[in-house]
Amino acid sequence: MKITERDVEKLARLAMLEFDEKEKRTLAEEMERIIAFAQTVAATGEAREEPADELGDRNVWRADDPEIAFSRDEMLAAAPSSEDGFIAVPRALAKED
Repeated sequence: MKITERDVEKLARLAMLEFDEKEKRTLAEEMERIIAFAQTVAATGEAREEPADELGDRNVWRADDPEIAFSRDEMLAAAPSSEDGFIAVPRALAKED
């Protein structure tokens, strides 16, 4: 597939970019190489074999079941500081006047 500088100009307009003539030529050449590589990969990918599944068909992840590990009171008791039922942390932003 031949990519022209005109093609690069169209894409640049869509992406709201500007390129000088040298950059357009360079981008057109690079895009041609990328497309050629992608076509090569696509052609070789059609005859590939499935990857080996060394763990079998079993799921190695634990179930993502929500659970309450600690009560609110236990968490507040373990916190270095709490205030009005919330864990108190140092101020991250300066107070605005």
